Order: sequence, then C-alpha cells, then structure tokens
Amino acid sequence: MSAATRPAGPDTAGRAATRLMRFTVGGATCAFPLDRVGEVVSLSHLPARTPRGWVGALRRDRELVPVADLAFLLGFPAAPGAVRAILFRPGRGGREAGLRYGVTTDDVPTVALAGPVAPAPLPPAAGPTARALVAGVLVDGAGLTLVLNAGAVVAALQPGLGRDASGAVRELR
Repeated sequence: MSAATRPAGPDTAGRAATRLMRFTVGGATCAFPLDRVGEVVSLSHLPARTPRGWVGALRRDRELVPVADLAFLLGFPAAPGAVRAILFRPGRGGREAGLRYGVTTDDVPTVALAGPVAPAPLPPAAGPTARALVAGVLVDGAGLTLVLNAGAVVAALQPGLGRDASGAVRELR
C-alpha cells in the first residue's frame, strides 16, 4: 500500500501518523502538514509584473489571496514556471488570525503519511533562514523531504503585504 493510500491513524510505532502535502519546489522535495493546507489550485492567470518574490494574487471567496514564490523564499533556484499554488488555511490566532496566503510548487502535490520516524532537525550548518522555515527533514521511501514550518513561512510573507484599514490585501511589495 502506498503512502498516499494508507488510512490515517496510528503507525506501527503507536505514534499518530502525520499527514503531509508533499511537492517539489526548486528541485527539492518539500512538504507542509496537511492540516495547514486549505486547497491546491492551478496557476494560469497571474499578473506579468509583480514584486520580487511574489507571483501575484488569486481571488478566492471574494478575497485576494497573495501567492509567493516559495523557491525564492527558500533560496532555491527558480523553476521554469510554477504549476500549482498551495493555499494555506486561514490562521487561527495571533498575527495569522484570518489571513490566507499561497505559495508556488513545481508539480502537483500528493498526500503522504510521515512514517514511524519523526522528522529530524536541520543541522546548524543549514543557516538561520533554512532553520527558521524548515521544521525538519524526513527520510523515507520517497527519499529526503524538507518538512516546512507553515507558520514560519506565513510570518516571513507578512512584511511583503500592504493592507488597507479593513485588513484586505491591497499591495504586494
């Protein structure tokens, strides 16, 4: 049974399995915890000119959702063209409350379960930016996966947004 078709629930170690949304960005296999993913959408009509690090905004539920270039944010080489955007669920508290963001991926994401081994932390040599955005490294049958910290990614995106008094996104910078 593949990781994408196994039922959710405890794994063989008795620890609850973590459901991940696995994808490729900048040539690296990455994942977000599935509970932070709101939807995956195709990228087709985005503005031709946007500030560096942003690919544009999508209208979802009468709201503009800014979409960032995840490869740029992680410092990875740019891909020829992102094909999908992962839209995060609105934040539940603190600075993220009610905010929605999206990030690009190079391929169609898949759902997987983290195995009986928890993601290992990044080594100090990875640098402060990577350690802030990557929750850990998972090595399983699919190879090496960088498990990203969705909250840290959203926090890194917030300074690049201009909002009006109501909190609606008005500018990408």
